[in-house]
Amino acid sequence: MRRLFFLGILLFGSTVTGIETGDPDDVAGTESFIGLCSQITRDTGNYTPYKVHPQLLNQIKNANVDLTRTGFKWRTIHPAPDEWNWRVADAVVASAGDQGVKILALVGGMPRWAADSPGDHIQQWLEFVDSLSTRYNDEIHYWELWNEPNVRSGKYWPQDEWPEPYVAYIELAAQLIRQNQPHATILLGGIATGDKADPFGFWDSVFNLGILESVDGVAYHPYHYPGLELIDFNERLTKLISRYTEQDKQLWVTEFGVPAVDLDDVERYSYTAQKEQLLRSVLAHWATGGTKFYIFSLWDKEQLAQGLTQKELRAKRSSFYGLLEKDMSPKASYSAVAWLSGELKHYVPIDYEVRSDGLLVFAKHKQSGQNVYFCWGSASQKYLLARADSLGITTVRNETDTFDLASTPKRKLKSLVEELTLWK
Repeated sequence: MRRLFFLGILLFGSTVTGIETGDPDDVAGTESFIGLCSQITRDTGNYTPYKVHPQLLNQIKNANVDLTRTGFKWRTIHPAPDEWNWRVADAVVASAGDQGVKILALVGGMPRWAADSPGDHIQQWLEFVDSLSTRYNDEIHYWELWNEPNVRSGKYWPQDEWPEPYVAYIELAAQLIRQNQPHATILLGGIATGDKADPFGFWDSVFNLGILESVDGVAYHPYHYPGLELIDFNERLTKLISRYTEQDKQLWVTEFGVPAVDLDDVERYSYTAQKEQLLRSVLAHWATGGTKFYIFSLWDKEQLAQGLTQKELRAKRSSFYGLLEKDMSPKASYSAVAWLSGELKHYVPIDYEVRSDGLLVFAKHKQSGQNVYFCWGSASQKYLLARADSLGITTVRNETDTFDLASTPKRKLKSLVEELTLWK
C-alpha cells in the first residue's frame, strides 16, 4: 500500500508537491493500475452487457487491463428470504477467471421491501454478504460496499436513513468479509462527488462514526474533478482521512468517464476530448498516490443515431461513455488507454509538478530503476526538452510513436506538446 502525503520539496529547480512511494524495486506485481467498468452482470432492460460478457472481457484484456468493476446486487441475487439466483454471477465469475480478469465486486442494490427501513433488514443483508463472499472466496478479493449512497435523490440509499444505519451496514458487512477472506480489500464506496451530493460532508459524518477502522480504502466518482482538479481533490480527501485515523487508507476512483461521439461539430463530446480527459485524469490519480482508477465505461449503451441535434445529444450523453461503440468499434480512447495502462504497469511515481498548463511526473522503472518522465502540456514538454541531456532522456513516446531526440527535429516534437507523453 502506498503512503500518500503532501509536502513542498525542491525538484527540477522549483517547488512541487510530492509523494513517497518507497523503493521501486520493492513494488510487487504487474496488475494494471487502470480498471474498466463493464457492468457484465447486468442482464435486464435494453442494455445487457451480460449477453456479450465473454467478448467484453476479451476487449478488457486487449486493452492491457486485467481489472473490471461490476455489480453483485442484493435484490437480484437474493430477492427474497427463500430465493437465490446465482446464474449470472456464477457465469461472469467463471468467465473472468478464464480470461485472467480480476473483479471489483460492487455490492449493494437494496430490495424494494428493505428500502424504507434498511435498519430492520440488516440480518438479510448480512446473509447475502456472507453467502457472496463465501461462494467466491477463491475468485473475488476486491469488494466495494455500496454505490453512491450520498445521492440526494435517494436512488441508492434513503437519505433519511443515515449516517448511523448506513455505517452499520458497512461495518458489519466488512467484518463478515474479513472473517471469510482475511486478505480481502474492502472499500467504502463509491461516493458521488457533485456539489449536491456533498461528498466531504458525507465523509465527515461517516468517518466521525469510526467507519475507517473497518475498511481498507475509500472509493469515489470524481466526474466533476478531471485532470489537475483531481490532484486538489485527492489532497483534500487525504487530509480529511488523516483527521480520523493514523492508518493508511487506499484511494480508489471506481468511476470516472467522459462521453464521446463521432460527430465533427460537437467538440465537447469528441473522441479527442474523451481521450485527453481520461489519460490526464488517470495520470493525475497515479501521480498523487491513488491505488486504482476505473474508467466508466467499456461499452456504449446504444448506437449513435444520425441527425441528432446538440440538445438531443446532451440529453442522451449518458449512453456514450464507452471506450467502445455499441458495435464494439474502438474509439480513440481505447487504444490510448491500452498504451498508458501497459506503461504504468512498469513504473512507480516518485514526485510530480503541476506546471502552468499541465503535469510533469517523475517516475522510476520497478525493476531497473530507470528514471522516466510522464507529462502533458507545453510547459512540461519544453522543460524536459531543454534539460534532456542532463536528465539522460533519449526518447519520447506517445500512444502511437517513438521519437529519437538525437534525430528528430524540434519542430516535430513541438507537435506533441499537448499530448500525454513518456520521456525516457
